[in-house]
Amino acid sequence: MNFVSKSIVGAIAAGVAMVSGAAYATPKLPCDTAQLIVPWKPGGGTQVLYALVEKTISELDTPYNLKVVTVPPLSAWPQGWGKTTAVMGVINLTPDSFSDGGLFNTPERALRQASKQLKAGATVLDLGAQSTRPGAEEVGADEEIRRLIPALQEIRAAHPQAVLSVDTFLAPVAEAALDAGANWINDVSGGRRDPAMLPLIAESGCPYVLMHSRGNSKTMDGLTDYGPDVVKAVLQALEEASDRAQLAGVQRDQLIWDPGLGFAKTTEQNLQLLQELEQLVQPGVPLL
Repeated sequence: MNFVSKSIVGAIAAGVAMVSGAAYATPKLPCDTAQLIVPWKPGGGTQVLYALVEKTISELDTPYNLKVVTVPPLSAWPQGWGKTTAVMGVINLTPDSFSDGGLFNTPERALRQASKQLKAGATVLDLGAQSTRPGAEEVGADEEIRRLIPALQEIRAAHPQAVLSVDTFLAPVAEAALDAGANWINDVSGGRRDPAMLPLIAESGCPYVLMHSRGNSKTMDGLTDYGPDVVKAVLQALEEASDRAQLAGVQRDQLIWDPGLGFAKTTEQNLQLLQELEQLVQPGVPLL
């Protein structure tokens, strides 16, 4: 049985610590692969850490494989996570969202609303720059980024400790958001819409809200046939989507499930899901 020496992994961990300020490593692993667990940081730090680790590994004289795993740092989760209910405040940076479209679609307005929600007790802020109401037009990644990033940067600068989520189903938007300081990615498509999304989430190690939905904003209202039990159907779909995410390298403890109320659901189905939410609670997977 082979062991990776503590000095080898320690050398890499020390190098990573120079950039990240923290690193965790398995000092002795009874196999040919050691895991170096790197805390993911918003703002592009993940790419720097990977480059450093790869450079360090290439300079080591070792026959063993070293696997780098990024995980969310404690700061990516609200205080009291897993012990108390967290409250998510929603800020739409769009002109056409169903509830607050046009109210907060400038960086200044978005920042004022973010500060108001945090003061009122919100523990996560969810920023969206693409309306997902029924019938909404998709604006594309470039326009979504144009709407999102200035507001995200303003809020991050004013509230460096806040947990910020970005609602997008496009990988280029998610990548830009993570580089600008977002903590979570909230994907209403559950990874269906953009094949590059799940690999990005796996590489970044950030928390990922995986939502149940069908179709898109134009078609979802006609996709509400779930047979006799919508709760069972949604649970099965969430499990299947989670399996796909894990096959792409996403860790189970990155996932947060969202049953997708209002997305390809009738009013009666939404009410049934709310009444039977406990059936969707699975070990180790938070529910939004």
